[in-house]
Parts: sequence; structure tokens; C-alpha cells
Amino acid sequence: MKKILTDTSKNTHNQWVTSSTTQPPKPQGNLTVVSSNSHPPNLKNDQETCPFRSLIRDWLNYCRSEGLSDKTIGDYREKTFKFWWWWSQHTRYTEKLGPHPENVGVKEAREFAAYLREHLSTRWGLRVPAGKEKLSVASVGAYGRTVKVFFAWLEREGYIEVTPFSNKSVKFTNKHKQDKVIKYLESEDLNRILLELAKPESLQTYAGVRNMAIIALLIDSGMRRGEFLSLRLCDIDLKKNRCVIRGKTGQRHAFFHDLCRNTISDYLQQYRQEQNEDQQSALWLCEDGEALTDDGFGIMIRRLEKRSGVDFHAHRLRHTFATTMSQHGVNVFDLKEMLGHSSITTTQIYVQNNPEHLSEVHRANSPLANLPVSSQFRRRGRPRKGS
Repeated sequence: MKKILTDTSKNTHNQWVTSSTTQPPKPQGNLTVVSSNSHPPNLKNDQETCPFRSLIRDWLNYCRSEGLSDKTIGDYREKTFKFWWWWSQHTRYTEKLGPHPENVGVKEAREFAAYLREHLSTRWGLRVPAGKEKLSVASVGAYGRTVKVFFAWLEREGYIEVTPFSNKSVKFTNKHKQDKVIKYLESEDLNRILLELAKPESLQTYAGVRNMAIIALLIDSGMRRGEFLSLRLCDIDLKKNRCVIRGKTGQRHAFFHDLCRNTISDYLQQYRQEQNEDQQSALWLCEDGEALTDDGFGIMIRRLEKRSGVDFHAHRLRHTFATTMSQHGVNVFDLKEMLGHSSITTTQIYVQNNPEHLSEVHRANSPLANLPVSSQFRRRGRPRKGS
């Protein structure tokens, strides 16, 4: 039996979530609000009584109780409330079919997937920047995964009979057309980043010493962004060149080289040697003594991108670590443990998309090179004319 729900929550979130005005979200950057049939949500009328919105908030609270990171929950919040906007404002299905997720069928689920793939000058009630009219394959897939997880939770909790997104005809990605090439940084790019960090004037500052240690650790350990931000002082073991991290697949060790240890040691000795400092406190701090946040880390990366001229982000450093390890012959099982993958299938991508490694394997095992008559294929001198 489906649960009956009314929303009496007074919580407030960002404008997409619980704004009490009828104005659209404030544009950021060069996003411009436009007037079209895709009106921004009528939040004033809907926010207290809409079961769709209330169930989204209940689901987000469930995610918090499961220990999901703030970044993940923030991403879930953004994408599910955008789905609700599409349902209630863009298509007006709230008026046509009803304001409850139980009214979302397979037909509507396919329609949402199609909306994400459309080439639009406006999306979510906003005018999008030039060149961004179409969502990337990764973005479409991310929206799809989030909505699927939300509806799967609704089914488990009994709010809907069955999730329409389990139907095979609802597709957010096309496996045959996906670009699975792993993007990583070449040695030249890594050198440019490190040379920028190693400038003497930079290493005379707190942020400079800290940032050098941060980037060195990310390059040398392959840990995820969230894992790195959750590190505490007690997690670092400089004697054994390793640290304890807590990731998606549980707790594990990440390792680093002596060169990386030196950068971490410089940071700790210069700025984290206060007497009786709490060993449970965050490892990475801002200049004001507060823990480095995800937003603060993002600002740091963008500034470093601009100064070094290298386009990168934290996860590309993880890709670089994994690709380099694979190129140097680290077997896929060891690499899986280093990266904290739950499935070896994920780790195998770094081998399958590593042309240098595959070239070496092919050269050593070429069918022609190992034939008894392989000498027949060796090049001889150029034949003389008329011979």
C-alpha cells in the first residue's frame, strides 16, 4: 500500500529548493533569466503542500542518515529539484497528471531523458551560455543516475508501486556512443603545475606551502577529492609514507613517495605544530584556521589553473595517477586496491584505454614476430633497378 504524505516542512534551502518568492533563481555568471513557457517554479504556492517536493527532502534526509558527503547530497538536491521543476513547470504535468511521483510513468521518464539531450538555448528556465546549449554525455548520465536513485528509494519505501526508470526503454546513456577515453595530464603539464607551486614567493606563504602539499598528495596517491578533504591530522603516518582515508568503498590506506612526504612534512612543521593540537582536527586548514571546504578547494584549483595555464581538476589528477601506474606495469588488482574501486571492471578502463601499455604488450607478443619465419618480414636493402 502506498504511503499518503502531506508536507508541513518549514525548512529553507536554496532558491531551487525552498525559496518563498515567485522569482526565478538568481542567474550566475552569464546565465540570463528568460521569459518563456518554461516558467520558474511557483514556489510560494507549492513549497508547503507539494508531496513531490516533500519526498525529495525526506530522501535527502535519508541520504544524510546514510553518511553521504555534503557534496553528494548537494548534487542530489540540485538534480532532483530540477527534475521536479521540469515536471511541475516546464511540462505542467503537476496540473495534468498530479503532484506526486506516483504519477511519473515510463512515457514521462523517457520524455525527461529526451529533454536532457535536446539542444536548447534555455534550460531550467534560464538562458544558457553560448556553446553550452547541449549537455555533455556525462551530465546527462549524472542526471539520470540521480533520478533513478531517488525513484528506487521511493519504491523501496512504498511511496510508488514501481519506478518507471527501471524500464529498459528509459535510457540516459548510449553505451555504444560513449567516449570512454580517460583524460589525464601529460608529464609536461604536471611539471608546469608543480613549477608554478614551487615559485619562491609562493612558498613564503601559508597557502603556498599548503597547496604544494595538497597537489603533491593528490598526484601521488590517487585519492578522491572527498577523501582528501576528510583527512585528519591523525590519519597521516609520515614514518610509513601512508595515510588512512575513508572513501566510497570504506576505509583503506593511500600511499605516497618520499618526495610527497617532504611537502606534507614542510606544511606540518611550519604551520601545524601548535602545542596540544587536536589530532582529530582537519588536516587541511584555511588561513583563518577553519577547515578547507569543498568550495574553498575548488577556488584554489581554479586559481592554479589560471596561473599555470593547465586545464585540470582534482579527478583528472586521480586519472593521471591511475594511468601512470598502469603504464609502469602495476597490475590491475593492485591498482584496484590503491584507487578504492568496488569493482575491478572500473579499474580495467585504465588498462583498456592505455595505448602505451597495449603497444608494449603487442610488441612483445606480436604473432608475426614470434613465427619461425618472421625473418622473412625483415626489411632488406632496396632492390636494384632492373634486377
